[in-house]
Amino acid sequence: MGVLREVIHSPRCELCSLVTAALAEAFGDIDSVPLQYQTPSGIFDENIALHFSAFVQGGGKIGPQLAFSSVSSLLIAAPSHKRHTPGATIAPRYSISIGLLASDFERLPNQIVGPAEALIPINLARADINKARDCFANCRATHGRICEIRRSNANYQTETELAILQHGPELRRPGLLNLLLIDIERMCITAGKPDCEYFALSYVWGRAPFLMLTKENESRLKEEFRLLDEDLPQVFRDAMEVTRIFGVGYLWIDALCIVQDDETRKREQLLQMDEIFESASLTIISADGTNARSGLTRLQPDTRRLSHNIPEFKDIGGLHFAPMPPPLDQVVTSSGLTWHTRGWTYQEGMLSKRVLVFTPHQIYYICNLASCSEGIEFIPGPATRREGVAAIQNHPLYCASDRHSFTARSQFRLRQHWFGYAYMIEDYSRRQFTYGSDILKALVGIVKAMTDPHVERYICGLPASFLEWSLLWQPTEALEYRGCTSSGLRFPSWSWIGWKGGVKMPHLLNPCQLTPTVTSWTFLTPPPDGILPSYTETEVRKLFIPYRPEFTPIEQGMPFQPTQWMTWRDLPAHLGAHNATYRDDPQAFMSRVSQHRENIDAMYPLIETGVLEFTTTSAVFEIESATLAYGYESFPRSTASSFAIRSARDWVGTIHLPLSLARERLKSERTEAEFILLSKTNKTHSTTADDGGRDRDIGQYTFNVNLFAPVDHNRPPALGNVMWIERREGLSYRVGVGQIHLEAWSRAQAKKTKVLLA
Repeated sequence: MGVLREVIHSPRCELCSLVTAALAEAFGDIDSVPLQYQTPSGIFDENIALHFSAFVQGGGKIGPQLAFSSVSSLLIAAPSHKRHTPGATIAPRYSISIGLLASDFERLPNQIVGPAEALIPINLARADINKARDCFANCRATHGRICEIRRSNANYQTETELAILQHGPELRRPGLLNLLLIDIERMCITAGKPDCEYFALSYVWGRAPFLMLTKENESRLKEEFRLLDEDLPQVFRDAMEVTRIFGVGYLWIDALCIVQDDETRKREQLLQMDEIFESASLTIISADGTNARSGLTRLQPDTRRLSHNIPEFKDIGGLHFAPMPPPLDQVVTSSGLTWHTRGWTYQEGMLSKRVLVFTPHQIYYICNLASCSEGIEFIPGPATRREGVAAIQNHPLYCASDRHSFTARSQFRLRQHWFGYAYMIEDYSRRQFTYGSDILKALVGIVKAMTDPHVERYICGLPASFLEWSLLWQPTEALEYRGCTSSGLRFPSWSWIGWKGGVKMPHLLNPCQLTPTVTSWTFLTPPPDGILPSYTETEVRKLFIPYRPEFTPIEQGMPFQPTQWMTWRDLPAHLGAHNATYRDDPQAFMSRVSQHRENIDAMYPLIETGVLEFTTTSAVFEIESATLAYGYESFPRSTASSFAIRSARDWVGTIHLPLSLARERLKSERTEAEFILLSKTNKTHSTTADDGGRDRDIGQYTFNVNLFAPVDHNRPPALGNVMWIERREGLSYRVGVGQIHLEAWSRAQAKKTKVLLA
């Protein structure tokens, strides 16, 4: 089409206006579109091309796509660009494409082979809830058991397994304990019957008070038609109407189906949150609501209209085109929606097998095999596929680029579960809570869904089978200590659940690339009768009770050496050396240990705090206050950075710290710090800021390769994964995590030490 600047400034050309509208939608507004790009050879005007690949016999998708002259469609802002930092890399928020009006398909001269996406006009004032209802009915009638399977099921792997699920034995959901539901016909709270069908609602509570189920009003709200007289929030009334339109008799809403002031019953429901959402036939999501009184967008004539401009169709050669709407994942993550920022809504979207999502753009319906929205119609071609089974890469469960999918929904239940775990904590740790102590409570459903009783256990949010790896989480921004759990005990410093702020796992390291150095771990947990928020080594030795997380390592695609936990056989001798209570009455104490284990198992996975006891080696080094020019791969450098670890003048390793923590701790040119060794590896975390990791990494971004042997993946591990600790009253606390060359570790005369990591 030519130079982008000229295309944008040609309003009389319908095609140019269409392309301009598509660019504005993908970049946020037209002023954010870079008109130039920069290379080592100079600054050049951006050119734009429109690719048509499906207007001929045998084509695939019908949608033309825009392409740029700069490499990989990454737009480099030139110094003269008024809206962008010189040299900054800028990219559209999603793939830019243009759609054809659905009614124009019959006018095309060639047959379309395979399904295609077409556009249909959206009613700005009223949501097309009937289309979503028809999609739901079609799913129930034709998709079979694939769309009934629990999302935590680990068998969604191959087309063969999907076919087995499709035609296999009937799937039954687990029994739900004391489940309460809203009876839509009788308009009251009622006890849920086994196998009754119900919908669930996911929404933002907000701070304004609204009707909740309590011990005082429970009997009243169970009276027939009582809810008709109550002041229900609008989102509750709207969800009830949607449930009624879909022909389903029951609805689950947390505020009305959990007794909010009964801690025992509340905890019971909390621990089965995974079953509640996985068993719901569909979850209604109010993605753009800011509180319970917001209502569902465009469900009622007098409620919120669409908050963005719907592009007009352009008549080009007798066919009508408009920009394709943004993918649902982009709408949810980049539209500033409160729902996407709240901690409690995370598992609700992840666990639901079908979702109906109300957004400021349109409504979306997603099941395990299909998806639809108000503004897009799927045009089937003559090609067919086996009933109920699509290519696995096209499932919304897996395909992150699918226009109607949640990216994160594809990750949490993968067989190689460290990948799913890494995606989960990166997304979830950035979420916000009214009460910081809810961090693990709001994740109980996901953790249980990722737990098979014979495969994995989680302690304080970390997987017990590869603890050495999960201890290496790193901050992506400033962290603030979370303080105490709801029971008044302090969160552990060694787990990410103890900190407010975004974290993620090292991008270049997985459990298979670690060699454990700790031969035995013990997890000490506080007794059920509680303890002071602040405790010392003496109190831990006397009062804390060991808990051994039982798991069976599963076959992995890349096998790793599982964490070694102290066995019950070795426990008596261990306790006899350290615990005064055990020495006084060994039999009574072991009985107490057994009872404590049963109590924790009953609460699993709500294990919020504890102390890790283990033996390792420690050494003292110095950390430089100046940041390195090398950062951790895929980590933002505006809020956290890498710092050199030195022994005398030698650069021996790096540590990754939030910049705010560095300013607080590294006040002199060099700061003395004690490190403990957690594991060994030949995989580094760092890369240069500008090479994108393209150079072969031999450790040159982590230590001085002229003084120490470079990293060689064909030789024994050269690096130690280490933790900077601070000791107080006999206990140790995490400050940060980094890597030190093992030769430097040996030269530092590292000493054997016992650690109580609190």
